[in-house]
Parts: sequence; structure tokens; C-alpha cells
Amino acid sequence: MAAQYFTEAIKYNPTEFKLFGNRAFCFEKMQEFEKSLSDAELSLSMSPGWVKGHFRKGRALAGLKRYKEAAAAFKDILELDSSSKEAAQEMMRVQTLQLMECGSEDKAQKALLTSKKEDNPAGIWTSPDLGKANAVQSVHFPPSITATAPLTVPQQSPAKVSNRQLPESLKLKMIDAHKAGEGYKKIAKRLQVPIPSVRNVIKKWQLTGTVEVKERSGRPRKITDIMVHNIVTKASQNPYLTVKAMQEELAQTGVVVHCSTIKRYLYKHGVHGKSLQKKSTSVSSAQTLPS
Repeated sequence: MAAQYFTEAIKYNPTEFKLFGNRAFCFEKMQEFEKSLSDAELSLSMSPGWVKGHFRKGRALAGLKRYKEAAAAFKDILELDSSSKEAAQEMMRVQTLQLMECGSEDKAQKALLTSKKEDNPAGIWTSPDLGKANAVQSVHFPPSITATAPLTVPQQSPAKVSNRQLPESLKLKMIDAHKAGEGYKKIAKRLQVPIPSVRNVIKKWQLTGTVEVKERSGRPRKITDIMVHNIVTKASQNPYLTVKAMQEELAQTGVVVHCSTIKRYLYKHGVHGKSLQKKSTSVSSAQTLPS
């Protein structure tokens, strides 16, 4: 269901690479890895330095059991951001799966337990079976990453999460870099932020002289313009669709709203509920002509 919303959004904004990345995540959860890989590659074609795009590509390749290519994708992430624990853990996971696929299950487990030795402070994982199986090359993990650490997903920084505001400190770094003469691409690559975000922050600073975001009045909005468009379109195409059904459909995507909220948006866009009215066939005596 969520993939359909992103598909509709892409129709209205086909150049937004994050929409393709989000739809790739939906396809991954649906185990449609070919579609997930296709969307991930499309997002990277628009923004080659987008870290999350490389992550989506790696996960899709791992789902297709193309472990060597998946490891290469996660390696690209580590080259862009060496502190990414999530990428390092995924790298370790796909290497383990590759060893197990080659019949080296015992050695794969041993490699995980002994990947950080006294003579191997950088956490380099090597195995003689990797060369025989045409596996990926040894990967240098950050010193803080150990093989015995649980494979938990860390919280992502606000700078790398879509639909969230960038930290003000990060915006100020962009402004300082712009004052120093750096271009959008260079700033985006150094700070690991999409180029459109850098451009928008700098343009706002040039127009307003500040990077602060003014708080809107009232409570936070629960549904986006894309969701409103979908609701209005479905209600217009299907007059038998009830508000309760729309509410349940939104709840499946994690958006909980009251029926009155949906009715308010429908009324605002000129979609009004109508009920059949029976016209009386009886004519009052006052309306009859004299005989």
C-alpha cells in the first residue's frame, strides 16, 4: 500500500530521488528485490553521493543473493562515511552469507568470532576461502566495530533521514563553506547531504539572512499533500467509497486520523457527500388549479 503512495508521488515529482529510495525500501519489505534494486539505481543515477541510496542497493542485492555486488555497495558507503556502523554490519552479514553459501559455515562463524585479534586492531576480516570463491576483498572496519557486537540497527542521524529538518549546526556549516567559495557539490559530498538540500539552505539564507525554521501555528499536520490528493481522487472516482474505508486505508500506512479530518479535506476540495432525496408525488390542495 505504501509503495502505491510513493508511485503516485513520483508521477507528480519524477526528479525527487528520495521518493525512489523510499519506494525501494517498500519493495524490499515486500521481498520484491528486483524492483527494489531498480529504484535504488534510479535514485543513485539522480544523486550518486546519496548514502541511503547505496544502502538500499546493497540490501536489494543481498536479497537477490548477489553478495559480492552487495558487499561492493556497502563498501562504497564506508568510503563515503567511515563511521557508518550500519553499513559495516551489513558488510559483515553479506560476507558471512557468502561464506555459508560456499559451504564454509564453520569458517564463517569462526571468522565472526575472531575478526578482531590483537594482531588485527583495525578489524580486518580475511579468509582463504574468499579468494577461492571469487568473494569480495578484505574490508577494513572501523576500530569501534567488533564482530561480537549485536546486529542492531542504530538510530540514523537527522541529516540522513528524509522528511526531517537538518540540524541548525549543519546548516551553518553549509553557509560557512559557501562563504569560503565551495560549490554545492563539494559541500554536499563533504557533509553527506543531498545537493538539493544544500541548495535550498543557501538560497533561504540569501533571501532571509537566517537558516532558522519558523514554527507553523497550530498542531503538526498529520497527512501530506500527496495523501490529500489521493483521498480526493479516490473519492471522486468512487462515489461509494466511505470515509471510514479511507480512514482504515490510511491506518495501514501508519497514519492515524479522525474521520472529520478526512471530511474536512474533501469539503475543502469540493467533494461533498450526497444522499438520495425522495421527491414527494403528492400535491397539496393549495397548488392545484380550481376545477
